Amino acid sequence: VSAPYFYYSVEGEDGQPKTEGHADGSKGHFTVKAKMSKPGAIRVEAYVCNSDKVKQTKDNSPLHVDLATSTPQTDNVRFRGGAIAGFEQITAGGKIQSDLGEYWDGVVSDCYKGDIKVLRFDELDPADFGGTDKHQLYLVEIEAADGFVTGYLTIPKNKNSLALRCNFVSYGAAKKPNPVFSDNYANFSICAHSYHLDDPNASVENRYGFDNTENQNRDTVYFKKMFIRNIIAARFLKAYVGDGSYGKIVLGEKTIAPLNKWKVGDEFYVQGGSQASFQSVAIAAMDNDVTKASFGVPWFCDIGGNLVGRFDGWNPDYTDALMYYDCCALATLIESDATVSITAGLGDTTSEPSGVVALYNALNCPKSMSMMQNREHTYEPPSMKVYKISDNG
Repeated sequence: VSAPYFYYSVEGEDGQPKTEGHADGSKGHFTVKAKMSKPGAIRVEAYVCNSDKVKQTKDNSPLHVDLATSTPQTDNVRFRGGAIAGFEQITAGGKIQSDLGEYWDGVVSDCYKGDIKVLRFDELDPADFGGTDKHQLYLVEIEAADGFVTGYLTIPKNKNSLALRCNFVSYGAAKKPNPVFSDNYANFSICAHSYHLDDPNASVENRYGFDNTENQNRDTVYFKKMFIRNIIAARFLKAYVGDGSYGKIVLGEKTIAPLNKWKVGDEFYVQGGSQASFQSVAIAAMDNDVTKASFGVPWFCDIGGNLVGRFDGWNPDYTDALMYYDCCALATLIESDATVSITAGLGDTTSEPSGVVALYNALNCPKSMSMMQNREHTYEPPSMKVYKISDNG
């Protein structure tokens, strides 16, 4: 895309000062060179400018540029991307706690005690949610500590066997899951919070998880109860679609019979993006039955990265207690026979790419990652260079 000028800036996670300037835009491209003195990320931003070196927006640009590629976060027409140096040497900046596995094993053990107490198991019309009569749809609520699990369960009809899938929801105080309909999966789309999905006014505090006082203690971190609800949700899904070996499901005085359409060793898939990836990492770490996981621009990776000079991203202030929740720490607990795929944006300033690399390097299982140039956290360009890496090279 030709223009009179491009503005650019370059900065790195080795502490080098930010450099910026303007480049001739008449050829429609220019080259930026940078060096790094230690492992980490280089960030490059570029903006289309007019002859007065004014950054162009959707509203003011007379230039022949594809304004559809501008980001939703800003009206500027820009590129944001970068590169990774010393990929294999990037690890968590915070200290991974020695009792991490023991702590979460205890939490999981508590979640598997007693019956699974269902509070609501309401069958709904799939057509009201974009589905068809090929599926059954339920609004489910399950008793949990200090609240309840809630989500939408979909079951394909006329299938003798099913895989399992847990779908999670990205960050938001009032964000609710949507039912997911697929032919071969029993899908449980789980709310991140404990509120009724049919309450239009349901919400929690806007910046949950960022309270510095709560985050001093691993037991008072907001996400502990979220993880507990997810553990219970996964237990329910396995017990109901499976053979009941994970506990009796009771609704009042009644027992809900299992479907006998899944068994241990069959596919159990967890997936999501951003906070939903954060939750997927946690369940993959805490549930040994998970066989497959995909983490899209995963949030809460390397929250201690700024301690070693990395870009901050969008995370709560670092505490040792939060390292029990850091994806890079939790990744070390994922079983070696699970298969994990990851996507990361080289322009992501919410989930910094170096933090996602630290997550990738912490995994001890079959893994692959696609790093996308000019991909931001909520913006994906219509075309982009994708760099792929896996444990096969």
